[in-house]
Amino acid sequence: MRTKISFSILAILFFSFCVSAYSEPKQSMGYHGMRVANDSVEFNLVSTKMERVGEGKVQIDFLFDQGVDPRSVNGKTVKLNNGVLPMDDTKFLFSKDGKTMRLSMPVKGGSFSVTLEDIVSFSGVSLKKVEIQF
Repeated sequence: MRTKISFSILAILFFSFCVSAYSEPKQSMGYHGMRVANDSVEFNLVSTKMERVGEGKVQIDFLFDQGVDPRSVNGKTVKLNNGVLPMDDTKFLFSKDGKTMRLSMPVKGGSFSVTLEDIVSFSGVSLKKVEIQF
């Protein structure tokens, strides 16, 4: 009897381990492309381009010198007017090599600022805090 119970418990534990090991985390982002680590010790923003694409909506392209790890980009690492980015109608898109990140979001008013902080490259290098006025 004890052997059957022990075997049953071990089987349940093994099965739950297998399921958890092969399931994706809830906050993962699927991405495809040729993103690879770089030997550089610095991770920099090279340029930005902002375009208004409708009433109260903007599209900003950020060009980096390395590929961005999309798992590090969220409403806390990209800030609007020094506050948490509202994620309701905000989208992040990345180029195939990961060096270009497109941010599409609603903006109220004329001028605004976007702060990038704690974004990480595929090399594991963090971007220094950058604030851009638009």
